[in-house]
Amino acid sequence: MDELAQHELFEATAGLGNWHEVGGKAQYLANREECLSCLRDLQIALQHDGLDTGCVCRLKLGDWKVLSNHMVPLFTSYREDVDISSSALKLMVMLTTWVSGISGSEKFQHLHHLQDYKEAFAKKDVFIILMGLLVETMEEDDEAEARPNRQEVFKSVLTLLCNLVSVPDPSPGDAGFTPLRRNLQMTYIRHFHDEGVLDFFLLFAEGVAAEKGGNEEQQAWYLADIIYHICTHVDPVDLMQNRKEKNKRSLADLLERDHADSKLHAPQSSRHSRFGTAMQRATADGRISISASVVETKSISKGSLLQRKEYRNADSDKKYNVFHDPFFVDLEEGAVRDHNQLNPHVKGSLQDGKNHPDAVIEGLRKFFEEFIQTSFSTLVSIMRGSCSPKADGTMVGTQFNKAHLMNFVSWFLEFHRHHYGSEVAKAKKSKEQLPVVDIASIQGAIDLDMIQFTTARLREYGKQANIHASQLVVSLRCLSQQIKTIGVVTESSDSDTRDCGDILVQNIIKDDVMSNLSWIMKNFSTSSHDPRVLSYTVEVFHTMLRLMTKVSERRGRDIEFQVDRVRGRGTVRAATNSEKEIAGLADARVVENLFHLLEKYRRHTAQLHSMLVKLIYQVIRAQPTNIVIFFELSYFMRIFRMMQDPQLSGSKNNKRYEELVSLLRFILRQFFKCAEVNGCVFAELLFRKVQDNPKEALLESHASEFAAILDNYEDESYKRILDRMGAGETLGAMRLKQRAILKGQLPWMEEEDKVLRERYPMYADHPLCAELLAAELPEESKRTALQVRRRLVELELVVARGAGRSGEATAGEEDEDERPAKKPKASDVNLEENTSAAGAASPQGAATQDAAEMLEEDLERLLDAAYDSLPTNNAAPSEPHPNTHGATGMPTNNAATSEPHPNTHGATGITESMDLEAELEALLEEDNVGATKSVPSQSSSELPGASRSSPTGPVPQPRGHGAASQPRLSQHGPTQAGSDSLEMELERLMDEGPSAVSASQRAPASSSHIGTSAASQPCQSQANASQQIPDSLELDLERMMDETLQTASRPTAGSEPASQLQPPPSGPDSLEADLERLMDESQP
Repeated sequence: MDELAQHELFEATAGLGNWHEVGGKAQYLANREECLSCLRDLQIALQHDGLDTGCVCRLKLGDWKVLSNHMVPLFTSYREDVDISSSALKLMVMLTTWVSGISGSEKFQHLHHLQDYKEAFAKKDVFIILMGLLVETMEEDDEAEARPNRQEVFKSVLTLLCNLVSVPDPSPGDAGFTPLRRNLQMTYIRHFHDEGVLDFFLLFAEGVAAEKGGNEEQQAWYLADIIYHICTHVDPVDLMQNRKEKNKRSLADLLERDHADSKLHAPQSSRHSRFGTAMQRATADGRISISASVVETKSISKGSLLQRKEYRNADSDKKYNVFHDPFFVDLEEGAVRDHNQLNPHVKGSLQDGKNHPDAVIEGLRKFFEEFIQTSFSTLVSIMRGSCSPKADGTMVGTQFNKAHLMNFVSWFLEFHRHHYGSEVAKAKKSKEQLPVVDIASIQGAIDLDMIQFTTARLREYGKQANIHASQLVVSLRCLSQQIKTIGVVTESSDSDTRDCGDILVQNIIKDDVMSNLSWIMKNFSTSSHDPRVLSYTVEVFHTMLRLMTKVSERRGRDIEFQVDRVRGRGTVRAATNSEKEIAGLADARVVENLFHLLEKYRRHTAQLHSMLVKLIYQVIRAQPTNIVIFFELSYFMRIFRMMQDPQLSGSKNNKRYEELVSLLRFILRQFFKCAEVNGCVFAELLFRKVQDNPKEALLESHASEFAAILDNYEDESYKRILDRMGAGETLGAMRLKQRAILKGQLPWMEEEDKVLRERYPMYADHPLCAELLAAELPEESKRTALQVRRRLVELELVVARGAGRSGEATAGEEDEDERPAKKPKASDVNLEENTSAAGAASPQGAATQDAAEMLEEDLERLLDAAYDSLPTNNAAPSEPHPNTHGATGMPTNNAATSEPHPNTHGATGITESMDLEAELEALLEEDNVGATKSVPSQSSSELPGASRSSPTGPVPQPRGHGAASQPRLSQHGPTQAGSDSLEMELERLMDEGPSAVSASQRAPASSSHIGTSAASQPCQSQANASQQIPDSLELDLERMMDETLQTASRPTAGSEPASQLQPPPSGPDSLEADLERLMDESQP
């Protein structure tokens, strides 16, 4: 600001008036016209004063104390003048508004000025004037409605109160601290109660809740900010207790703690009483202490390792700590005080609570009770919907909207719970029926929308942000109060209310809260993260375990809760229970963090202390091997330090720390119990029990190592490692081998190749051939089925899929045992093309193509086994089989052959069951023979089966047929007129197909049978293999009927050539169309 602008600004402030002595009294007088002109000039100056100018005008007016010396006296002296009072009110609103973008030294200077403004308004007459203006704007008479600036004045007064209450009070050590400014907020609260402002807030809240216009969001945030900053200095427990009902042993507890500290800080004594001077000293509680040395220890020094683990409260550029912001006001009273004691950097965490007069406490209690009943839920819903910036970038409220909203919900849920507890206590005292908790009034705080809002903040500031400590503290605080309130709801005597609580518990678990809490406990850092993050996490996790157990017991069985876990852009459905969640905490990092929190037992409340000890107990007892995590020298040193504390060994604190002492003794007892079995456990104290890298871990899990320590290294998996080390293999070599196994790059040994050559003929026809061979290989190699298939191709025991196809296409010969080709689908063709292209580009694509081809081979073998397992009706033993091959491989004539039916056991013992394709062919030819008998003049070329042309090129023949298959007789004996039609036979086959497959799946199959009958009875081995993968009969019928039509359309003796037949219709036909066409063609 240049000198001219500064001079003009000073002249504008001088024209506002000044103090004058009139009749022996000091009065503030001003020239009306000049005053109004100066007020307008100051408003214009402040409107053009922004971040680009550095807020120079605002800071200069604050240095000159214009508001306290001129604006407040002018506003109180000329309150009857509408023009002066309204202009002065606007200017005061502009001066008291916080500029959020200011930074550096100007930020603290601006805060100092705001505290000056707050002190200037902390007068009773100013509140009387402001309350009068509010009442005038709320009146509904004609005179009030005629005022042109009625709504503007109301908004200005509400904004001014919000700005003043939102200014934080200075603490000792802050710039501008004075003893009077330390409790300015309590002064405002007392004025709100005395002047009836709280009643106005109730009336205004009801109007905001009922308003349907578009301005309710801004008004709701003004009102919520005022009420929130009142709640920050009020303890909800004190509102429900009188002075006489408070703890009377507060002074006694303080004296006992001081006495225990004096024992801990006792001076070091000399060798005996003759050395040095005996000194007698009286303590604060009147006790006498005698010391024989002048050397005193005032503090207990920690080691450098433990000192580095303490929270350092450092700033971070990426994750801004809102608690470091001087304009952020956090909750100071209630349950937050118990957690704030764990962080010594929180201002006022170790100070006494705020004390309000009894009349103010009673008035606040009535105000909060009525506020919850009338407009709390509606106000929370409005705030939740408007706490984030809008699409155009504008935002209602401040940058602390989300934190204020969650703190607002936390405080009121705690107050509602204590209010319900006081009503229950009164009902028990008067022996009346217990009341039902009112959940309708707090619906906006515990409904599904608010729970999802809180859990979303938990994920956002937890795992997604890699623990944003300050924001996560607020989110966990809100979630903790919600879960505690839901816990009270689940204990209600009303069944509907209790069921509502159970549903809320299930929805919290469904939002994957438990796994996020486990992740926080695993990744928590004691040196960089706020200790309150861990304390709130332990509280929420313990409460959720208790609710899960309660819901399971109420259902009368062990149930699993549904969980929707976010994986990338999708959601994975899973199930969990309390046992699984506790087992997930069996991690060295979790135990380390929990034990670090346990060492701060002096700052714990009884409730938090009990939760922490019980959670550690549950982690230890989840698995018998988890106790080994504590078998480290660092834990034993910390246990020794805690057991030396007089507070733990004192008789008066036995009940408070009884659970902690029992836990420490249990750990020591289990260690010495293990030492009786394994003497080397003392050496195990020197090694950390941390988990290895999964890529280099020699054991499947840490449980194997822990079990080996407890069993004197007799565990099977651990014993194998010791044997390998005894054989001369180094630990580094074993890790390299393990890494090669995981990557699939372990070289094949000669012993493994020998097993493959010897065992492959035995399992060659089995659909799970690769899996069975992998099971035969040594266990330490950990070969997979895909690796076995590739090795079989390399050993030339199996022909590669692509090589087999190219060979068949080149030879152009048809194997008589080959199955008909399947109709390719468009998706299969595209997949094959894409796979081929990817395989040509990268080795991974080639590996994927090989795996797909090998999988297709296995599926074809499984389908063959399923088809061959279908039962068929055996013909008479004297009837020759029409498809029996001779020595030349060509089908022989039915009249010339004398071979028995293959389904009857002959001398060779070879059996062959008829597949579904042959069954359908037999039915078609059976109908053709019946049609020939009825019309003798019909030629073979006019058969229904020959009406469809075959595709060009070599036609693949079905199994058991030659190049020119001839019509054959039915295998079902003589045809019965009217009863053995094609439609009935197809229905019978479709009914019998799945039952036959199910029967084959129930048939037992032993490994010895697989080895002996694989070569002699391939059909039977394939039937046993069909137990693994059930096929879809409908799709297979469609494919085989297409193949049947191709077979029936081949030219026979006396038929027309293929070129004269009609081409087949284009496109694949559905099963229904094929069945209808077959039935139409089979009619005589």
